[in-house]
Amino acid sequence: MATTASAEWEMFANTMKDAIVGRRVAFTTDMWTDGHKKRGYVTMTAHWIDQNFRMISRVVCTDEFDPAIRKSGVNIKAALVNSL
Repeated sequence: MATTASAEWEMFANTMKDAIVGRRVAFTTDMWTDGHKKRGYVTMTAHWIDQNFRMISRVVCTDEFDPAIRKSGVNIKAALVNSL
């Protein structure tokens, strides 16, 4: 049975919520440029420790970031918020 992207996102969001409720979560970002097509990207990853003391990391979002735009905190935040 095929699901829509929004349904997939909803399932992912619920899984993430269940995994991190009551835990302290750290978010990291990373940016890079594709060397072949010269496209810029930004990613946000969530990290937490589970009940068995294992570190869990999950990519929350990845999106293109225009390399012509200045990589300021304001612009990175806007790209991540738009991606969510």
